[in-house]
Amino acid sequence: MKNRNGILKAAMFAALCLAQGVWAQVWNGTIDSEWYWDNTSQAEFTITKAEQLAGLAQLVNGGNNFSGKTIKLGANIVLNDTANWPKWNETKPTNTWTPIGSYTDENNNRPFSGIFDGGGYVVSGVYINNSNDYQGLFGYAGSSATIKNLGVTASYVEGNNYVSGLVGFNYGTITDCYARTGNVNGNTVGGLVGYNGGTITNCYATGDVYKKDVNKDGGYDNGNIGGLVGYNKGTITNCYATGDVDGSVTHGLVGITVGGLVGFNYGTITDCYATGNVKGSAYSNTVGSLVGYNKGGTITDCYAMGNVSGNTAGGLVGTNEGGTITNCYAMGYVKGNSDYSAGGLIGTNEGGAITNCYATGNVNGSTAGGLVGTNEGGTITDCYAAGNVSGSTAGGLMGRSKGGTIKDCYAIGNVNGNAAGGLVGSNGGTITNCYATGNVQGKEDIGGLVGSNTGIITDCYAIADVQGNNNVGGLVGENNKGDRDSSETITNCYSAGKVSGTTGNTIGGLMGKNEGTIKNSYYDRQASGQSDIVRGEPKSTAQMKQQETFANWDFDKIWRVNADKNNGYPHLQFSESKTDTVKYKYPRNVQEGKVLTDKRDSKKYKTVIIGMQTWMAENLNYSAKGSKCYDNKPANCKEYGMLYNWVTALKACPVGWHLPTNAEWEELYRYADLYADNEAGKYLKAKSGWNSNGSGTDEFGFSALPGGIGDKGSSGFFNVGNRGYWWSASERSSSSAYGREMHYNSGIAYWNNYDDGKSLLFSVRCVQD
Repeated sequence: MKNRNGILKAAMFAALCLAQGVWAQVWNGTIDSEWYWDNTSQAEFTITKAEQLAGLAQLVNGGNNFSGKTIKLGANIVLNDTANWPKWNETKPTNTWTPIGSYTDENNNRPFSGIFDGGGYVVSGVYINNSNDYQGLFGYAGSSATIKNLGVTASYVEGNNYVSGLVGFNYGTITDCYARTGNVNGNTVGGLVGYNGGTITNCYATGDVYKKDVNKDGGYDNGNIGGLVGYNKGTITNCYATGDVDGSVTHGLVGITVGGLVGFNYGTITDCYATGNVKGSAYSNTVGSLVGYNKGGTITDCYAMGNVSGNTAGGLVGTNEGGTITNCYAMGYVKGNSDYSAGGLIGTNEGGAITNCYATGNVNGSTAGGLVGTNEGGTITDCYAAGNVSGSTAGGLMGRSKGGTIKDCYAIGNVNGNAAGGLVGSNGGTITNCYATGNVQGKEDIGGLVGSNTGIITDCYAIADVQGNNNVGGLVGENNKGDRDSSETITNCYSAGKVSGTTGNTIGGLMGKNEGTIKNSYYDRQASGQSDIVRGEPKSTAQMKQQETFANWDFDKIWRVNADKNNGYPHLQFSESKTDTVKYKYPRNVQEGKVLTDKRDSKKYKTVIIGMQTWMAENLNYSAKGSKCYDNKPANCKEYGMLYNWVTALKACPVGWHLPTNAEWEELYRYADLYADNEAGKYLKAKSGWNSNGSGTDEFGFSALPGGIGDKGSSGFFNVGNRGYWWSASERSSSSAYGREMHYNSGIAYWNNYDDGKSLLFSVRCVQD
């Protein structure tokens, strides 16, 4: 993936705003448009007050679209006191915002068509709660509009269709913008943009997005819900979303698409990602951690990390209809509802092309696949899946293939299902140059590569233990010709693994039940424990590792035998450049931040930008009431920072910074868990300073040190050099709070709650507001 310098730029906007230090007073509810009327001939205007921003909305909604003119922010704008903004769905604030730009019908539309340059400033406290369309800070941006360098924070926006934190309906260009910690609720909604028919570049959204539950008395309901954009027909590049997206509804017949980044995509998405969890319900049609429904769109160099649950569910895309997905991956757990398809990458692929992609999350569903749940005529090339899969019809790579092709692919996860295959549960298409190594078990039609086959399988193998009741085979459980009366359905394939099933039922070393044609295909009789000569040719383990055993196989371009690879069994040449080690493909979004000077005592701290968060890269060393140095020695404070009880820690961070919540710690750890092996602590720990070779790699510049712990206000101190403890701002009870810790002898970054422990002394790391 490409380097996302633009995303880093956007992530730094909050720091820029604080550095500029210009915070306006809360809007008094009045409107000022005189700044324009007194200077209508000007091409550029600067707004510094909320009243003037409200005046812009009045002017645009009155028919002045500002085409050819530029509006600049010269200060941060506060539309409401944001102290209680997370509860605005229950208690409305003082001021309700009217969006800039409106649309009633094709004869009565008032778009903003000028340039709006936020200058790195922030508009906070947007409050909208109605049932109207085109809702957001901007309601409607026309095709000539440009909105850039702008942040929207601490907001609540609820409407009907085309609802978002920044722009409800966009035909223009949006660049270097973000919506942080805002909640959006509606039908077609996105964290940043509701509908996009234009261009969005270098932007992000972090707030949670919800589907508005309507038609409680029944009837048809629909919607497109996305963490960044609800419905996309344009171009999205270098963008991300981290909020949770919930498309659950409880009433009516619905057509809802839910995605961590985009709900419904017709357009192009490049170099983007989403990390929030995505949820649908029995009433939601299709759910994906990145995109809910991709219809003819192009998705390239993207990834998703969130867990997914819903009807048709995919770790990256719920349904891909005729679209192209290239160089993408997904890592979350995927759970599909009954009678629907679930896939680690794609829930259902209808005629689409998927190339050079992978998925690592576990999958559970009715029709479940480690990469794709159901493939209907699509093409899957150069892909793999590593998660474990369970379902009624389950496959390590694909649950069910209804035509289409699979080429140069493999699966390594274990599979469990009523009908199950190490690569494909039920195959009606063409499989070429593929393999599976995960163990497979189930009931009927159980195979190391394919459970039930009516298609064509060529140049494939399975090395797996296979166990079932009936129709159990090392390669294929049940093989039928289908409508291919004259074709060899299994050609140049082998299996090597133990095969077992219920005595008396159809069990074979290569094939369980066969009504098709098998040609030049073999199995290891010693490894399998089987010896029939009708459904494949049995060979000894030694023979299976000799090239001359495999008559008419292409060892120039397709196969190769190497004693050092694949335990000596033949392997496919395409796999020589592959690895089963799962890593992120993207460059880490890490950048050294500006030095923070604490004005209270003039102490300086290194900072680091990790993903979208800005952290202190050192423990806080501010002397506050209740804080102590380890062992009461100032030298320990210099090295490890002060230790604080929880009440003191809540107020100890400098202005513009705060004690991180449990969720903010979790966001850091999920981002730092680079190799999906639960070793975030290893990557966050400093390269030195830990006892017993317990230091980390410090790949993110967080430089965590083992400052130890102080017991309940007494002179006892423990574990310096061995363990680090840090408070979170999240309270568990009146006597306990949550914290985080890292150990010298573990790569795990633990979370814990400390009963009766608020008086314990922990270190403090501050995160920027």
